[in-house]
Amino acid sequence: MHSLDLYLDHTISDDTQERLQTWGAALAQEGPHEPTRWHMHFHRYMRSVTVAASTNIEGNPMSAPQVDALLGGESVIAPQLAQLENLNYNRALDLATAFALTPTFIWTETVIRAINSTLLNSLPDD
Repeated sequence: MHSLDLYLDHTISDDTQERLQTWGAALAQEGPHEPTRWHMHFHRYMRSVTVAASTNIEGNPMSAPQVDALLGGESVIAPQLAQLENLNYNRALDLATAFALTPTFIWTETVIRAINSTLLNSLPDD
């Protein structure tokens, strides 16, 4: 598969769409939540676990604690390629979050290609 080939087709069932709308409406009614110190640690840990799990699916050997240390700026003993995959995935999540927080955000092929480019930055072709 060439790195520019993307699969963009998906479907959302009526039931899933209804549940998402109900969830969105409930979230819209909630007031703002002030983050505490615990929330910051939790968010960092969840991000690290998310990155580790997602890259592990693709065969990356790094453990969640290693990824947490790497994303926290610590030096880790792991192959450079594995580290780069995790750093790229984290940057791609940051980019996707920045896009999603834009009030007029919509998923487009350009957005997906930008995220994909961030994921693959400096990685060798398969």
